[in-house]
Amino acid sequence: YEVDATDMQLRCVRGLAEEARFSSQHATLAEQAYALVDVALAEDDLEAARQFGELAQQSARRGRNYSLLKKVVARMEKFDELEQAHAEYQKALARLEESPTDPEANLTAGRYLCLSKGDWERGIPMLALGSDDALSVPAQTELKAAGAPQDCVALGDGWWDLGQTNRGREKDALLLRAGTWYQEAKRGFLSGLAQTKVHRRLQEIEKIVGAAPKPLKRRSPLPKGTILLMTFEPGTLVSRDDKVFVRDSSGRENHGVLSGATPTPDGKAGAALRFDGNDFVLLETLRAHLIQDLKGLSLCFWVRATYLYGQQFLFNVGSSEERSIDVSFYGGEFRFLLSTSSGGQKCHGGKVEVGRWYHVVGVWDG
Repeated sequence: YEVDATDMQLRCVRGLAEEARFSSQHATLAEQAYALVDVALAEDDLEAARQFGELAQQSARRGRNYSLLKKVVARMEKFDELEQAHAEYQKALARLEESPTDPEANLTAGRYLCLSKGDWERGIPMLALGSDDALSVPAQTELKAAGAPQDCVALGDGWWDLGQTNRGREKDALLLRAGTWYQEAKRGFLSGLAQTKVHRRLQEIEKIVGAAPKPLKRRSPLPKGTILLMTFEPGTLVSRDDKVFVRDSSGRENHGVLSGATPTPDGKAGAALRFDGNDFVLLETLRAHLIQDLKGLSLCFWVRATYLYGQQFLFNVGSSEERSIDVSFYGGEFRFLLSTSSGGQKCHGGKVEVGRWYHVVGVWDG
C-alpha cells in the first residue's frame, strides 16, 4: 500500500497531544514532535515541519520543558525565512535541469541544502560549483576527502572562520560543519596544541548552537569480498623502518610498499601517486589472494597518462606458468589480460588520451 508516512505521523502526534494529561506525557511528546521537524524537512515537506514545530511548542509549554521550548521558539521564528529559501531552491533546481554547471543556481541550491537543511552530502558538490569563492573553495577541498588529522583541522578552521562572518541559521550551520571536521580530526593523532584547540572549539560550538555537531557521514560499506582499497591520501602513507607503506583500507591488511612513486594532492578525487615509468607499489601479500582458487575478479581505479609508449603496466601479478593478471596501456589503449599456462583471455578498452583522467573497470567472471 502507498501511504503518506509524514501525514500519519502528524495525525498520530496530534491525537496523542489531545489525549495527554500529565506534564511528563507532554514533555515526552514535545521531544518526539521536535525530532519529526527534521524528518519532515528531509522530505522537503515544510508545511508538515511547521505543524510539527507548533505541536512541539505547545507540548513543551504544557510539559514545562522550558529548555526545549526555547529551542523550538527560536526555530519557528526562522520558518518564514526557511520557506523563502526553499522557494529559491526550487527555482534553482529548475535552472540546473537546463544548465547543470550554472554558478548562481549551484550557489543557491548548495546554500539551501547545506546551510538551511543540513544536507551537506548533496549540497557540497553544488557549493563547489557555485559563484561564491568563500564557500566554493572549502567545498572543493571537502570533495578531495581530507584524510590526515591536520587536514581535517584545516577544513574545520575554514568553516569556523566563515561562521564568524555570518549570522543566524547560516552561522549555526557553518559552525556545526566546522565541528564535524574537528570531530573527524580527533579520530587521528593530533599535537598537543591542535588537540587543545579542537577540544575548546567543539565546546564553543555546542554552547553557541545548542547542539552537538553530527559525525562525518562514513563511506558506504565495501562490497563483500573486497581485498584491496587504496586512496593514497596523506593519512594512508606511513614511514617505518626506512620504507614508506601504503595502507590497504579494505581491512584485509594487503598493505603496499612504495618504490619511487611520488605522492601528489592533484588526483582526480583527492590525492594520487605519480609514477615515472620505473616506480611501483609492491603488494607483497596480495598475490596469494589472486592466484589461488580465483573464481572472479573486479579491478577499478582512476588513472591519467602523461605520455604513452609501448606497453605500460598499471597492475600486474603472477606469472605465465600459473596465472597472471595485468591491466596496461597497450598500443595506446587499455588492455585487461588474464592468462594461464593453457591460454589467456583479454579485452581492450578505447583509445587513451594523454592528460585525461579515466575511471577504469575490468571484470573477469570466470
